[in-house]
Amino acid sequence: MAIGISNMFGYECPENFIYPYTTPSVSKFWRKWHVTLGAWFRDYVYIPLGGSRCKAGWRVYVNLFAVWILTGIWHGASSNFIVWGLGYFAVIAFEKMTGLPDKLKAKPVKILYRVLTLLFINFQWVIFRSKSLHAGLSYIKWMFLPGSDPLGNARAMFLLRDYLPFIVCGLVFCVPVVSLVRKHVASKPVPRSCLAVVACAVSVLLFLWGVSFVIAGRTNPFAYANF
Repeated sequence: MAIGISNMFGYECPENFIYPYTTPSVSKFWRKWHVTLGAWFRDYVYIPLGGSRCKAGWRVYVNLFAVWILTGIWHGASSNFIVWGLGYFAVIAFEKMTGLPDKLKAKPVKILYRVLTLLFINFQWVIFRSKSLHAGLSYIKWMFLPGSDPLGNARAMFLLRDYLPFIVCGLVFCVPVVSLVRKHVASKPVPRSCLAVVACAVSVLLFLWGVSFVIAGRTNPFAYANF
């Protein structure tokens, strides 16, 4: 939305999310997710502190700690945001010290590491979205003990059915499907023209669909109120 609106006014915005869920590691996830925020902290906090070029190796991790504690506080001054930031600091520091996953050779082990990465990121989102740290940790606990909360299970199944189309779309478009299709038809005039017409029609339909959600009051315009 930001890129499209900026283009309407004659400005170019950089792409801010570059298929982040295709990441092989937590470190690379933050090179794909919220790219402009990461670039700001890199340019105005990490590099001025010395970045990765400090003579003392421990200083690099102090710099990382400063970046991630500030990233947590930027999102909100509460314990869950601070723990969220420290969680990313801990795993990114671990990857930096061990050289993982680049040192992994076996493909099954690389796939396992990627699965663990995505699980960690999603547990982090639970902490991030919860009202408090205690609520987030309790939520994660119930994710591992689903049989102990029948009401929660029923609500989860209801939401799964209600939002299934969105979940399917999310799973499909979190990988570069559109980019691959465009690349495939780039040198073929007729398919390229057909794709342009389809893309325009889909954009109009999605716009109208989005407006219907706004009219129905199913949006939260104050998503960044506390940041």
